[in-house]
Amino acid sequence: MPYKLSHRICFQTTDLQEAKAHFQKELGLVLVHESPESLELDGGELRLFIDKGPNMGPIMELVVPELEKAKEDLIQQGWEVVVWEGKDQRCYVRNLMGTIFNLHEDPSLFDSEELEAN
Repeated sequence: MPYKLSHRICFQTTDLQEAKAHFQKELGLVLVHESPESLELDGGELRLFIDKGPNMGPIMELVVPELEKAKEDLIQQGWEVVVWEGKDQRCYVRNLMGTIFNLHEDPSLFDSEELEAN
């Protein structure tokens, strides 16, 4: 199963307005989307998502060609499912070092050679 690290990172907080003030006003990141449950900020090389919820630390993102296959593969490697809402939703898994990753399915980012090699 091929994996790619995306340019997205997520944090969770119980106070979105405080996070908005910090990242937008104090650090100068550009707010590109806001909802009652989340913020999306453009940080240049990184896209930062701030979701309303308990702090889990930074959540990196892995892009995969097939979501369910990736889930099975990572579980076999000893990873743990933290939150699983399905395709295009939160699919958080924790690796053996304790880092949380969101799995995001986008087969268009993989060429046929990458898919055949795995």
